[in-house]
Amino acid sequence: MKLGNSVTDKLTDSRLSAYRALWFYLTAYAAYATSKDDSNYTKVAEKLMSRAIQTCKTVSWFANALRSMLPSDKLRAVANELETMATEGIADVLQDMGSSGPRFQRKMEEVDRLLGQKNHSQFDRGMLELGSLLGFTSWKPDSQAAPDCVWQLGNDIAFLLEGKSEASPDGPISVDDCRQASGHLKWAGAEQRLKDCRSTFSILITPRTALDKIAVPHANGVYLMTPADMKGIFERTKAMLSTVRGAMTDELDEEFKERIVSELVSADLTPDSVRKLLLSRPATGS
Repeated sequence: MKLGNSVTDKLTDSRLSAYRALWFYLTAYAAYATSKDDSNYTKVAEKLMSRAIQTCKTVSWFANALRSMLPSDKLRAVANELETMATEGIADVLQDMGSSGPRFQRKMEEVDRLLGQKNHSQFDRGMLELGSLLGFTSWKPDSQAAPDCVWQLGNDIAFLLEGKSEASPDGPISVDDCRQASGHLKWAGAEQRLKDCRSTFSILITPRTALDKIAVPHANGVYLMTPADMKGIFERTKAMLSTVRGAMTDELDEEFKERIVSELVSADLTPDSVRKLLLSRPATGS
């Protein structure tokens, strides 16, 4: 522990905050292990881990590591694992677009246009782009019986999106649409990139809002959204990214990533918030 403290004392440059947090963590774990035999080290471990949290709040492995060492009330100070993965994704997207120049505005205009299209291929591209803007790994499967788009965060969660933007708002949601969307859950179980994913959800995006009565038995596990709902999520995402980008420099350091987390929480666009938005309307109404 003395050696660990000597290392953290020397890592004072803000650009090295992630390394400093790592050494706080390692030293805290040493104290935690020692506390099994000497309870006097319990508070030492908590103090060092608290310093690790304050030094670096957005490293994705922290959330899991902390669960084994700190009481639940101490964990509220650090972003959870899904938030840190989304934060890293957003940082990458913003870095690609740059802190200045026209690329950001062009991208926002492109996604806005795509999500306003009835043409399914263009609308699907818009959903693909929106997933990336929210920090998800957003990808389009190329296999049969696959959804139009997948928003995924590691092996923790995946949203399987099926777009029906070309449908007329008149009339009910058909049996075929429900079968297709519910079938994506079986597809996910066999898909290499998703077979180990802990939670998968199927979302049908259609301007239609009511199920055909004969479609009800085929809609279990399916959630509904309208294209307008998806456009609304984009508008909130655009506003959030504009705010974050206003504080962006060429160096995406730990402080900037903490700003991303803060804005995600403020805009109610954390992965957990996105989950609630996408799953707010079960197709069967239950």
